[in-house]
Amino acid sequence: MLYLRWELYITCYFVYPCRFLDRDLIHKMVWKFGLNFWFKDFLTQTEFQLEHESEKIMCTIKQLN
Repeated sequence: MLYLRWELYITCYFVYPCRFLDRDLIHKMVWKFGLNFWFKDFLTQTEFQLEHESEKIMCTIKQLN
C-alpha cells in the first residue's frame, strides 16, 4: 500500500506536472487516497476477524447444547 501511494505521488508530482492543479493539492489527494485505501483494508480485515470469531462462538454454543 505504501508503495502504491508513493508510486502515485511520484507519477502525479514529477512525471505529469499539471499546470491547472497545485502540487500541494495533488499531494493531499494522493495522501488521502492512500489513507482511505489503508482504512478500507483495515475495516475489511476487522470484519473478517469478527465473522470468524462469531462462527467460533456459535460452534461453541451448539456444542454446549
